Formats: sequence, structure tokens, C-alpha cells
Amino acid sequence: VIPCANFMQEIIVKKSMSTPRAYIVDAQASDVMADLLQRLDIPYEVMPSSASLEVESCVLDRNEDDWDPVYSRYGNRQIVTCQSSAKKEFPEGSLIVEIPDTRWRIPLLVLEPARLYGLFQFAPFNELITPGQALPIYRSIAVENFPDKTDNQKR
Repeated sequence: VIPCANFMQEIIVKKSMSTPRAYIVDAQASDVMADLLQRLDIPYEVMPSSASLEVESCVLDRNEDDWDPVYSRYGNRQIVTCQSSAKKEFPEGSLIVEIPDTRWRIPLLVLEPARLYGLFQFAPFNELITPGQALPIYRSIAVENFPDKTDNQKR
């Protein structure tokens, strides 16, 4: 390997996150998100009753609309801070989107709240968010969090 001034020889990982077992969509955003999930053929379940689940939330710090000339990044970046896992009460009508062993890429690409260029840069999704508040999509790492699946309505 020939050393070059403008070429990085080593891969540097700046941030790494565990893959969630599922995403939980708060009931306030469920209508808009259910429409998207149906169009993309991503299976989900509607919670028939409220449940307290262990989830990780992401708080929107800001939206950066301008082009970034330093790092050559497009506008419409969402900058979030991910919180540690905590219990949250989800109302009836919230959506559970489990990440399957196969076909896992599409749910991750569409729903991951920590993405730099996430879903919330587009209408009507950007109407669901407020800087300084948690995004309506939560990450669930543990499987045992979910309510009894026999009562859930599968879509």
C-alpha cells in the first residue's frame, strides 16, 4: 500500500448501535406510518391495549437544512441524541414493527430514528416532530417486551 496524503488506509467507525429487535411507533403517528408501512409491504401489528415497554428513544436536537461544505453533506440532516433504555407507556393503537431475520434491511432503512438522513425530512413525517422532543419511533432491543401477540391485530 502506497501512503497518500488524501487517502485513508484504515476504516474508522465513529458510532455503532445495536440492531433493534423491533420498532414501536407511537399511536399519535400510527396513521401516517401505517400507510407507509403498507405501501412498502413491511408487516406490523397494532397494539389492542396500552402497554409499558422497555425502549430506547431518540430526541431530535435540530434539523440542518443547509448544505455542509466542510463534509460535503446534503441538506435536511436530522441530528438526534439517543437516550438509554427506559420504560415507556404506549397507548392502544401503537404499532409494533418486528425486524425479521429475512427482509430486515427495508424496515431498518425506513424506520431507524438515529439515521442522519431519516424519514422525518419528508412531508408528512416532518409534521410529526418537534425539536427537543422524542421522535415518534422507538427502538426495542429486548424481545420479552412485547404484549401477548394473540391479541394484536396483524397487518
